[in-house]
Amino acid sequence: MKLRDIRLWQWLFLAIAFGIVLVWVHAGSDGFGDGAWRPGLDRSQFESYLGLSTLPAGSEIFHNLTIYPNRDGKTYVSGEYIDLANQSRYRKFEYFADESPDLRELLRTKYPSVHFTYAWWQDRPAQRAFWFGLPLCLIGLICPTLIRVFASKPPRAAIVTRSAAEPVAVAPSQIDELVEETALVQPSAAVAALRSEPQEPVPSAATEEDKNYEGEFYPVARHPAHKE
Repeated sequence: MKLRDIRLWQWLFLAIAFGIVLVWVHAGSDGFGDGAWRPGLDRSQFESYLGLSTLPAGSEIFHNLTIYPNRDGKTYVSGEYIDLANQSRYRKFEYFADESPDLRELLRTKYPSVHFTYAWWQDRPAQRAFWFGLPLCLIGLICPTLIRVFASKPPRAAIVTRSAAEPVAVAPSQIDELVEETALVQPSAAVAALRSEPQEPVPSAATEEDKNYEGEFYPVARHPAHKE
């Protein structure tokens, strides 16, 4: 069975099967964050650093603050906070916030100077949609389209060389047509028949009569006297 013989519904069935497996493998993880280890902060420490962000002047308190989707009543937060002993230095941290109140809403309303990123790609519905839609697009749509495009192209014409001595088969019905066509073509009377014997040499032009020249200042042709 060739690939071009596989029908579209078969491609879609295969893509759906792959999508279900990928969703079960990748979207079923219960881990928090990106899996990297960081020193932890408790709630009081995190809130104290949030309070420093309300000061009118000073360095930015948090760098690369990322809030992950809520799982099992916990919101995972990772990033870097400023080192108060050396304000040019930042330390990595992780923090588990409670589900209530909503941390993103709290930062928007009370701490607008704190910039954060929401890791929507870690949301379970988004992960399921991605891992299910990936094989559906690749296997269910792109693969059959490419196979149909390449299969519809005509093959290159084969170059067949024939020997001069090789006979050419002619159908009996074509013989009558060839005879009629050759009968309509009459040989021209101006075309001479070809002969195998050598041709006679063409006589060359008569040689010019020998002349004698005489004269004191310039040559004058003197015709020889003809004998009678």
